[in-house]
Amino acid sequence: MKNLVKILLVVSVFVYGNLAFGQTAATQAPATTSAKPAPSAQVKMTPDQRAEKRAADLKTRLGLTDDQTAKVKQIYLNNETSRNAAMKAAGQDKDARIAAAKNSREQLDNDLAKVLTADQNAKYKATQPKTAATAPAAGTTK
Repeated sequence: MKNLVKILLVVSVFVYGNLAFGQTAATQAPATTSAKPAPSAQVKMTPDQRAEKRAADLKTRLGLTDDQTAKVKQIYLNNETSRNAAMKAAGQDKDARIAAAKNSREQLDNDLAKVLTADQNAKYKATQPKTAATAPAAGTTK
């Protein structure tokens, strides 16, 4: 009698285990999807597309004219090209890469200031995040 109870217990564990874990991916509810695709699914933009997108963003935020938008797009395109070349020249040297990024950002800000009006430039600077230019250098302590 005890052996029969043990056998029934073992069989019931196997049966219920198969029922609980036996679902296939087709029978399971689909997972919820996020609004943003996975990084591997994102399309990489060309430098021209990135410059176009950034110029359109500034046109919306600052109210640029069509002439200003065209100049801003060219500034972004030139900046990205020179920044990529500087980063490639810096190689794996972290300090050189940081300096190249800082110089590139300063050049971008200077070039944009030549195209933007005083009000637009003030609004642009106010919306820019505080970057490494205002933070202490990497590896330094107070």
